[in-house]
Amino acid sequence: MGVQIVVVSIWSFYYNYILSFVTLMFIGHLGAVDLAAASIASVEIQGLAYGVMLGMASAVQTVCGQACGAKQYGTMGIIFQKAIVLHIGASVILTFVYWYSGCILKSIGQSDSVAENRQVFARGLILQLYAFAISCPMQMFLQAQNIVNPLAYIAVVGSWLFVYVFDWGLLGSDLTLIFSWWLLVIVQGLYIILSPACKET
Repeated sequence: MGVQIVVVSIWSFYYNYILSFVTLMFIGHLGAVDLAAASIASVEIQGLAYGVMLGMASAVQTVCGQACGAKQYGTMGIIFQKAIVLHIGASVILTFVYWYSGCILKSIGQSDSVAENRQVFARGLILQLYAFAISCPMQMFLQAQNIVNPLAYIAVVGSWLFVYVFDWGLLGSDLTLIFSWWLLVIVQGLYIILSPACKET
């Protein structure tokens, strides 16, 4: 069972990475300034948000795993719901970083064209931030119960669907990421609500 959890964790991280990577590949065809702006936004803004969300979600996995081991299934559901509320609260705070990212870059000496394009890209990703906020606790909630196959299937199918579908420019790449993450949230949510494996939690 331990190997299965590790494999699914790797698939989940791969899926998270590949969504941004593929988007950057498409943006590279738009021009050097757009690629520079999107790359900076992906590394700095999305990296910061993902780090915060994943760090908070790691606590969910630990506490839910302990509750599952103690057969306190109702407690797991409460922890999961509280985690989503806390993650959304963190997203509200991070929204300001996304919104003012161009100003932040200009203040440290970045060129105006890159800073402005980065701000467009980062603002377009605000909705993805909230999908992050819901998806991270969901992933950890499922992993704490050793329910790992659905995460792998979602990652594989999601990657397959969205690698070559959209090519709508800088903002279109944001929409691709947003749609992908919200689809992941919806599918995970449906699994948690409808699956017999999560009935008690």
